[in-house]
Amino acid sequence: MSIKNKIFNKINSIKDFLNNKKNNFININKHPLFIISTNRSGASLLASLLRQHPQILSLNDEKIFNDMNIKDGHMAGFSEDFIWNGLDDKDSDHNNLRNHGYIWGHPLYLTNYYKEDYKYSNALINEIFKYKTKKLILIKHPFFSLRLKLIKKIFPKAKIILNIRSYKDFIISNNHKLSNSIYRKKFNINSTDLGLHWLLINTISIYHLKKYFPNNYIIFNHEKLYDDKFDNQNLMNSITKFANLESFNFSYKNINIKNKFSSKINFDYEKIPKLAEEIAKFESELKND
Repeated sequence: MSIKNKIFNKINSIKDFLNNKKNNFININKHPLFIISTNRSGASLLASLLRQHPQILSLNDEKIFNDMNIKDGHMAGFSEDFIWNGLDDKDSDHNNLRNHGYIWGHPLYLTNYYKEDYKYSNALINEIFKYKTKKLILIKHPFFSLRLKLIKKIFPKAKIILNIRSYKDFIISNNHKLSNSIYRKKFNINSTDLGLHWLLINTISIYHLKKYFPNNYIIFNHEKLYDDKFDNQNLMNSITKFANLESFNFSYKNINIKNKFSSKINFDYEKIPKLAEEIAKFESELKND
């Protein structure tokens, strides 16, 4: 580990240690709305839509760009919430753009991002509720797909939106992007398990959602925003209703097929890991019996 990354890790740990003692649970009875997803699945687009709502608060407004960042035909993440840095290792392959760090959900890296506990959990709460607000706090971060048990422990009534993209479009998009990125020397579609990365993250997410948030989650299919069979306002109305927000007329200027790498979209809405839901439901019912 480089000295620089050691220092970053130590600073983040000290910050959480100090913040853990404050216990400023200003809004402890309020629970955030989380958007989770694999990378390159359209979650930033969904988050940017929701952030238009006047009853929603973003934690990092200064780091959230309302305009899309498109490079080499690909939409870049432009609506992230950079929080809970103490959970991450600054020396990881993902953070340092090396080896196969782009598939952080792969078994090679899964344990680096999967979290169930944190010794400074109060600090995580304080970081979110450091401001007094009556608004619903929205948090979007891909790694939180692997941190639902931790979220359950500190925000048991939190609501979760799982944004999911067709595995076909996910693989095609990542294949093109990674082949032309800093990873291109390491990346080879025949030896890199992009599909496994997609499958593990979504399966773990759905399993934990069904088991720990059975009535507090919805699944949003990214492709529906581009499907003529669905009305975008109706799609967003279903989300605002789920989040107990007032109806709002959203702007859909960023939803344009021209902004996507490929105009060929796979509308595979049923092809998600349903088995994970069935297993979690079985376990929960067995435990209750």
